[in-house]
Amino acid sequence: MITLPPMNGSLEAGIAVGVDASLADDLKLPILVGSSLVRAVPLAGSWARQKFAAQSPAALDLLTSGAMAAVMFGLCRRTNGIPGGDRMPINAPPAEAETWGPAPAGTYTIEALRSALTVCIATKANWWLTNHHTGQGTVSGYVAKVLGIEYPGSDLSQMTNAAHTIGHWVSSLHVLNVAQIAGVRPVEPFLYAAASNFTLRSDALLRFTGLPAGTHRIGVAYEAATRIMKSSLIAICPSPRDFVAIPPVITAIRANRAAHHIGAACLTGAPRRRMSINAK
Repeated sequence: MITLPPMNGSLEAGIAVGVDASLADDLKLPILVGSSLVRAVPLAGSWARQKFAAQSPAALDLLTSGAMAAVMFGLCRRTNGIPGGDRMPINAPPAEAETWGPAPAGTYTIEALRSALTVCIATKANWWLTNHHTGQGTVSGYVAKVLGIEYPGSDLSQMTNAAHTIGHWVSSLHVLNVAQIAGVRPVEPFLYAAASNFTLRSDALLRFTGLPAGTHRIGVAYEAATRIMKSSLIAICPSPRDFVAIPPVITAIRANRAAHHIGAACLTGAPRRRMSINAK
């Protein structure tokens, strides 16, 4: 005899919109809270070095530098005291940490950290535009460009997996706030330090200026309608008045892009805004 749970209405099946599959618990980045960067950053690097030891040298270096950059530059955040994403707050180093070797010096140079930081940001640019950190099937978007420039000649499959992992360690909310996208919920750092900040170059900022994931069909419709209305083709369109409804929708999306993202509930804490016309 079992007791069935109470039901109120219907049950909605499926994966929540905007949710990207989390990393396994043992792959979540440990954040040494109540400590200093001097202790927390090396621990993150040592952990990554032993956890991903089977990876190719380039992928291992990216994962190691990415772990340290995520902690050092305050990319790991929490919302209302609750850690989001794939990070694991710890109050003390695990016992096995004594057996971990230090991260190689080459993985925490300014250049190595900058490259890893750029990959982290690139994954969030991809997510903002497509709802995927690295692409579907094959790497695409800004991540593909960054990996090709920062890690030329490396095994693309392993580098893509590494980029996907470090992207999950990083707070989407924080990166989008840094990218000056209005309406995104504020977050708090795990560690407070003067070093915990970074800025985005113009090339990176440019990636966050487009319409958010979930609105590209209406964006394409807008671009097509704009070109048609300026061309001789407008004379043969069966219902040119239909185009008039599109610009106000685009204006509304641009006025509050976060609220129209497919993951708006996560970004803003409120349900996603509905578009007033059929984007199909």
